[in-house]
Amino acid sequence: MRLTESQRATVAGYGPHGRGLLGRAAAGDADALYRVAVLLGTDPARGEETVPLLIEAAAAGHPGALDLLDASPDGLDAQEAARHAHRLGDRAGRGRDRAGREVALVYYQAAVRGGRLDAAFAITEILQHADGPPGGGRPG
Repeated sequence: MRLTESQRATVAGYGPHGRGLLGRAAAGDADALYRVAVLLGTDPARGEETVPLLIEAAAAGHPGALDLLDASPDGLDAQEAARHAHRLGDRAGRGRDRAGREVALVYYQAAVRGGRLDAAFAITEILQHADGPPGGGRPG
């Protein structure tokens, strides 16, 4: 799948995780295509742009892409994309390691952009944890 320069810039703007997704998506990785579509789709103006990405991921059997296509066949609804972004953030943040938290932040930020304001709470939690004392404990 060939992304436009604007799409690549948007996804790369999500930092190392976004840039990694671009490389994987260029190689045809179905999960990366789905994740790129989710990140782009949280912008209400880009919903139609995500359909080819979702079709390619769905053709490879990606269940999340299939769900999004079923929910939004004419272009990804930003709120639906935000729901998926929030779920991806939850999954990434479960490990509580630094890398997982950084990935979770990407998806929570996208979720907020798509209208899931409850994701802002998750962002706050991650940032508070990152500012805590060494070893991950909370100040007593």
